[in-house]
Amino acid sequence: MAFRITYKNIKEIKVSTLVNFVSKGFVMTSQLSEELVYAANKDSVYSEIEKNLDNEKIIITSGYNLCESIMHVTVEDLKKISNVKEYIYDLYSYILEICMKNKISSICLPLVCSFYNNFPVDLVYEQAINAISNHLVNIDFDLYIVLGITEDTVFSGQSEIDRKIQTLFKEMNMRIVEKKRSCDCESHNCEHYRHSYLDKEEVFFDFFIKNIRNTHFNEIDVYKRGNIDRRMFAKIRNPNFYPTKKMLFSVAIALKYDLSTSEKLLNKYRYHFDSTCRIDIIVRYFIINKIYDIYQLDGYLFKYAYEQLCDDFILN
Repeated sequence: MAFRITYKNIKEIKVSTLVNFVSKGFVMTSQLSEELVYAANKDSVYSEIEKNLDNEKIIITSGYNLCESIMHVTVEDLKKISNVKEYIYDLYSYILEICMKNKISSICLPLVCSFYNNFPVDLVYEQAINAISNHLVNIDFDLYIVLGITEDTVFSGQSEIDRKIQTLFKEMNMRIVEKKRSCDCESHNCEHYRHSYLDKEEVFFDFFIKNIRNTHFNEIDVYKRGNIDRRMFAKIRNPNFYPTKKMLFSVAIALKYDLSTSEKLLNKYRYHFDSTCRIDIIVRYFIINKIYDIYQLDGYLFKYAYEQLCDDFILN
């Protein structure tokens, strides 16, 4: 399984299945719905839908020119929803369950607010990721969350974690000003993160497997908990493979390391938590507070740094 968050146009992402949110009766009331259907093959898609209108929640049609299939999912009028948070969570959970039932190999899952902008962006984003996280054990397909909003869109940031992170960022800015220095902390590809293999005594893959066996998790659990693409493991097995800092963060989250153990892991490969780096600050906060949810973590990283831990090691 690969999990990614992206601002890309939904029509540009190569997956087997796209999700199209529609109104009751499978009416394409949003511009994005119309664009998806038109790009696929408008007449053919509408013809398939008309033959299956006895379904109330979901109709899966061929994707024709766009992908293998399009999953058309009906959405309630926001004004008629009594508990929006619960409704959004259930909506995304239902989609994931249909994907598992139909053995879909990869899916592009947009935020419902990109079709209907009266839905609150923060809440949709949060509940979509929560649904994915809570179905983690059973998900075995590649999944892309497509924001469908511009990078200029401002998240309200009203959750407790948002407020804590924002406070930590203010402290970070003060430290930077005090030290009168700047650092490109938005990327973990900085020169000071590039190292030759300094620890020749133990190959990273051997170290990784040994640490998995010291926990109650199995390898598949760890791959999923760390959002590490299984296709990456061919590279990890190379004795000359050197882990990036982001990969070590993922390992720490997957193995539920505390702060002390996480610091030792980073130090082993000549890294450390950088107090002037947004990514490091967010990861450190999650570890200190024992929030070992890689999907929630990646959601906040993308929200505040436009990056994910998996950027270094998910293969397309």
